[in-house]
Amino acid sequence: MLRFRSSSLDIQLSYSIRLLSRVPPPRSSAGLPVRALITVHMAAAVVAATLGSVAIVFEEPHVGLADSYRALVREFVGAGEPLVPFVLAIPADDFGEFLRRLAACARGEGLPPGFVPHSTYWLVNDGEVVAVSNLRHELTDALRREGGNIGYGVRPSARRRGFATVILGRTLEPARQRGLGEALLTCAKTNVGSVRAIQHNGGELTSEEFIPERGEVVQRWRIDLSSGVR
Repeated sequence: MLRFRSSSLDIQLSYSIRLLSRVPPPRSSAGLPVRALITVHMAAAVVAATLGSVAIVFEEPHVGLADSYRALVREFVGAGEPLVPFVLAIPADDFGEFLRRLAACARGEGLPPGFVPHSTYWLVNDGEVVAVSNLRHELTDALRREGGNIGYGVRPSARRRGFATVILGRTLEPARQRGLGEALLTCAKTNVGSVRAIQHNGGELTSEEFIPERGEVVQRWRIDLSSGVR
């Protein structure tokens, strides 16, 4: 089972990065924004001095947190929000069957027409599922237009705490392990939180288009996966 442990440093750094100006800053010789380098180093020093290690776990879905996952889905429904990523709409009353279906999807078995193999991951904080991501192993023309390689959603009650940045960053690793040279991300232009999460993970805006079916402008972002460091 895929399982990565992180710490509260990930979350604290994402808070610090979000304080940067929207105006592109000067860049260092390594290609990183100078203000970002200063902010990250300062945040790291403060966190190391004041916080203990709080485990943030990136893992595949499992029955041990079935109730927490179902509660996450109920929050989306209660808030009247779309179920993003789309796997949140898969019935999970029978959690064993739910897990078997996710495993089959990852193997490319029993997929609806037009779907590609895809894997689902959780971000767990203090024993609660706070975010879900879905990695599409390949792209179709439809996914290149809208959807991309990775979709993710954060539990409504856990937002504005940096979890979107963290789960996207963690999902890039299995994408890299599958041999993807880059990841395509799409999001609504007005979704500032998602845009920032993509930017914090090295995203480069490649295009944007008004999608009539959605009634809004969708942006397309590229994240280079050729480097092991992100």
